[in-house]
Amino acid sequence: METFCEIILDLENELSGMKEVSERVSEQIEYAIGHCKIALDRMRQLVIIEGFPDRNSEIYFFKKIKPAVYSKLLYYQAVFDLESKCQKADSSVIRRYFQKRLYKINEYMEEHQVKVQYFKCGFKHLDEKYFVRGTTEIPLELRNSQHLLDEEFFNHGQ
Repeated sequence: METFCEIILDLENELSGMKEVSERVSEQIEYAIGHCKIALDRMRQLVIIEGFPDRNSEIYFFKKIKPAVYSKLLYYQAVFDLESKCQKADSSVIRRYFQKRLYKINEYMEEHQVKVQYFKCGFKHLDEKYFVRGTTEIPLELRNSQHLLDEEFFNHGQ
């Protein structure tokens, strides 16, 4: 039986060799994105087929394990976006682009302040609401989340 740790280890090994794939940064990033997606799909299959032995395991997966991989995917997608948009631009265009991106990041952080504080403070009192699938009581700040589309794999905390 495959485990989440094996999936993460495989991903780390693949990502450590991405510079050997090509000298072009864009190809390295595409490679990384592909492997992050594969790792997430493998995790999804494990979650759907095998589930979790208990609620604490499910909470731990959605709070710690899945974000370790999902954050890498988001990172490489953002780097790919930056690389593709800034390749041939001059420094003033790049500067404006970064300012707009920073503004959007700050706007997102402010909009999701409750979740950000929950993570930063290491709170656990809402773990069963944020990190357990099938929870019918959704905290107000999560009711419009796009990630509720795949109830089998996404929980209310992401």
